[in-house]
Amino acid sequence: MRLFLTGDTHGGLSAAKLSETNWPEQKKLCRDDLLVILGDFGFIWSNEPNRIESYWLKVFNEVNYRLAFVDGNHENHDRLAELDEVEFQGGIAGKVCENVWHLKRGEIYRMGEKDIFVMGGADSIDKFMRNPGTSWWENEIPSPEEMEHGFQNLERNNNRVDYIFTHTLPSKLTSRLKTRYSKGKDPTAIFLDIVNQRTSFDRWFAAHFHEDFVHENFQVLYHQIIEVDLKLPDNH
Repeated sequence: MRLFLTGDTHGGLSAAKLSETNWPEQKKLCRDDLLVILGDFGFIWSNEPNRIESYWLKVFNEVNYRLAFVDGNHENHDRLAELDEVEFQGGIAGKVCENVWHLKRGEIYRMGEKDIFVMGGADSIDKFMRNPGTSWWENEIPSPEEMEHGFQNLERNNNRVDYIFTHTLPSKLTSRLKTRYSKGKDPTAIFLDIVNQRTSFDRWFAAHFHEDFVHENFQVLYHQIIEVDLKLPDNH
């Protein structure tokens, strides 16, 4: 199994990065391999499936790798909540179609030899411009139950994982971003501060900020598609 990560696709608005021209590595992949989009997937958007959604899901069903995503803030969270839950990589995921899965909040997945904690969601700073129930959903912020589910899974794993996949970052990291991307007091980011304090991990991957940067063991992705190592070090 090989694992690749990238940032927001926004229902096709930023999906050109997935083309073979931009990402030729995909030609060598197979259905054991997985691409994870770190939030703002956006292809499940309308309150009812439509022609555009059907087109993209057909495209994703025909690629030669599997596709999964962490939910961001710009998602139809009501529809994601209605997906059938299935076992996926040692955790529970929402099944979108034959080849696409929603990685659920607070779950720990096993990919290769790595344990991966996932927490989607974030606060939309543009929600005042959006319409509740059609272009913005209040459950973009993880609920107390989802946060507690995450804490419990981490505790069962001795508060140790190899990787953390989220949409946004802990609030202490956002001060390092460009001013125009500051997200304010996002409850999701404040929750992630606690995860950061309690949890031992090797690397943390996020998106949300529409830029690519690395700070210590945190990496934010937008344009880039990167491969991450799924093997444990020889001296582990």
